Amino acid sequence: MMKERIDKLKYKIRPAVLSDVMRMYSLLRESFYNYLEFTPYLDPRSVNLIKQDIINYYYGPKLINQWKILHINDEILGLYCFKIIEERLFLNYIGIDKYRRGVGLGNYLLNEFENDVNNYNLRSLGLEVFKSNKIAYTWYKSKGYNVFSLRYLNKIKIIMNENEWPRRMQLNEKETEEALKKEEENGFSILKAKYCDEEIVLGLIGSQYCKLIRPKVCKDLILIKDLMCYFSGKRKYLIVGTIEDIKDKFIIDRIEISFEMRKELQ
Repeated sequence: MMKERIDKLKYKIRPAVLSDVMRMYSLLRESFYNYLEFTPYLDPRSVNLIKQDIINYYYGPKLINQWKILHINDEILGLYCFKIIEERLFLNYIGIDKYRRGVGLGNYLLNEFENDVNNYNLRSLGLEVFKSNKIAYTWYKSKGYNVFSLRYLNKIKIIMNENEWPRRMQLNEKETEEALKKEEENGFSILKAKYCDEEIVLGLIGSQYCKLIRPKVCKDLILIKDLMCYFSGKRKYLIVGTIEDIKDKFIIDRIEISFEMRKELQ
């Protein structure tokens, strides 16, 4: 495709509306197909999550994820999604139609995201990128983002001795049932549990995965074992972030190194 100059009068960015959702999900799958199993959007039913975010943006009491789309007339060419984390505007996703890449639309979206900080009186930006996504990592570096931290994202195959049982984890039966119903509807749900009197947050994904969401980085291998034990026979994989490589301690199906990158604005 011949490269074209970005004409801001031609290309528009606006908040997403409900009629955009199916095209948005298609762009997500196209842009992040290699990494979707680490996100809430692996299952096609997760379009309902995007719908909920859009409804919250227009009518909800609290904004969590805000989605914006890039379009020309009625054709959606790209999107990005962000939220506020610890006084920082955090870029969750950014994607461009595969037939429109290489003409500067990604730069256009990233600039718009960075301008969004002015709406929230913030001066700090953040994002996560996989080390294996070398093109994206190099692009962010060229835009002034620097690595703040890294974590290993481990996709662990759940295999457990039937005689073992969770020792320190407690789940509420009613809340577990409700989380399973929401997962059935949306392809993803949140489940909170107690571990050593501390709250942990789990993500149930596509009936096959459980992801430890909080703590974001797990330093307690016993917690991982307890999770594997509880979900043995219920899930195929456990996704856990760790500060170090644990492939010698568990059966790891896949490991990705994820960089958190930050940029401070003047």
